[in-house]
Amino acid sequence: MDDQSDIWPEVDIARREHRYELVLNGGIDCRIEKDGLDMTIFKLTNLNFLRISHTCLTILPDDIGHLINLKNLLLDHNKLISIPSTIGKLTKLKLLDLSYNNLDKLPDQMGQLLQLTDLNLICNQLTSLPTSIGNLQSLARMNVSSNKLNQLPDQLYQACNLGEFRAADNSINNVTDNIASLCQLKTLDLNGNKMEVIPHQIALCSKLKELTLMDNPIKDRKCIKLIKQNNSKLLIEYLRTINKKESVTKRPSQAGEVLDQPDGQVTAKSEEYCVSLDVFPAQDVTIYSSSSVVDVRSYLVCCILKGVDLSHLDMFKRFIAVQTKLHDTICNKRILATIATHDLSKIEFPLSYEAKVPEQISILPLDRDCSVTAKQFVDQLVKDSNVTGQTKRKNKNSGLQKYLTLVKESKMLACLVDCKNSVISLPPLVNSEKTKISPTSNEMLLEVTSAKSLAACKKVMDALIESITELVIEFNKDQESASKSLVLEQVRIGNQEGGLKVVYPSRTDLSNFRKEIFIRRN
Repeated sequence: MDDQSDIWPEVDIARREHRYELVLNGGIDCRIEKDGLDMTIFKLTNLNFLRISHTCLTILPDDIGHLINLKNLLLDHNKLISIPSTIGKLTKLKLLDLSYNNLDKLPDQMGQLLQLTDLNLICNQLTSLPTSIGNLQSLARMNVSSNKLNQLPDQLYQACNLGEFRAADNSINNVTDNIASLCQLKTLDLNGNKMEVIPHQIALCSKLKELTLMDNPIKDRKCIKLIKQNNSKLLIEYLRTINKKESVTKRPSQAGEVLDQPDGQVTAKSEEYCVSLDVFPAQDVTIYSSSSVVDVRSYLVCCILKGVDLSHLDMFKRFIAVQTKLHDTICNKRILATIATHDLSKIEFPLSYEAKVPEQISILPLDRDCSVTAKQFVDQLVKDSNVTGQTKRKNKNSGLQKYLTLVKESKMLACLVDCKNSVISLPPLVNSEKTKISPTSNEMLLEVTSAKSLAACKKVMDALIESITELVIEFNKDQESASKSLVLEQVRIGNQEGGLKVVYPSRTDLSNFRKEIFIRRN
């Protein structure tokens, strides 16, 4: 499209007002299908921010190379099947977001983006990364999760300033010893791959703080235990211990060597602290699951946890951080499951788990003063997702916008409702302010929902309980407090006809916890 009279109104405004930012999303599909993108876009050489998202766009024109002043290029949630080599001309680019497209490869010219600091490639069809990726010496954050990668190019380890690398849910079967070259690496996420061996050279990444390796067929029994504990610190310490032993014996490292050491104490000091988790049968807590959720978000498990002291500010912050971390790791950005925690004293039973159209759901979202419908809440998230800069950083909803794709097109949404018809949970987005956990809460209802499977719910709930209990252990160590007991009460979820759907925890749940956690079933 080149005709002056056919310039898109959004583009025309940006042209006439010499704007530096242009955002196009949503309702431009009809225009794209008819004539393609307005090619005037690529004459706006003043642009330093361009976002084209949530469209049917399949081909990005070569003319993208004309926008040489771009610093931020966001092309997420489209249907792109290729990226032109001319992208290499955008040498001022700092952020490139190509997530949620249909890309199976990237051009070698990506290696010319020498100022690039952030690269998001999540949810594509990539089978390999260009070797030129090693040229990106400014790259600090990279996410290639949910692709089809089976290996990483050795050149990647030349990106010496890479501090965060996420490659979950691929088919990666090996990470070479060269990973030790990533001296700035702080976060490494390799969940959901096919790795049998973890190179202990990872421990040479001296700044590494977060290492997640869940759902890999790892052979080292000790590694498996530590991974299930979801404790990066202990896992990294273990790898460093192995690496130190290798250095002392001066035995050459072998590619593919299995770290298989006899199981033993994690640390001598850890044995001084333990927590008993006393499990009691279901009490008079009633939750009914409606048949309306079957095709929306079918699975729900709940339980009651008592005895966690959140009165210390640091403990409360750690408790919130645990949920955030689990959402990013085992919950796969809430795609697999979503966690919610409620102050038990604020809940009015019985509860009903049901699905409604968004216009009929009214909720008082966390940290809000007034109720809104689910449709209003989602619409506001969509609106906020188009905001950039300082305004976005101040927005309370900025952390939720990344979950929009899970519900944006949904005609029905699941919700947990109390006996007075107040919605206390709207998964996977938000909980209600009404049942919000606070530092004074010491009895809580734990909730996990999933659209995938009941097994996914139970797996995440196990991880949540273990993480909270582990948090209590670590806090006891920091405060040099005595060991204590927590109480876990079963919750039964039935159907509206009175039949039982699920009870948690059952006899088969809460298995393989770390040895400082004693499960006592009553």
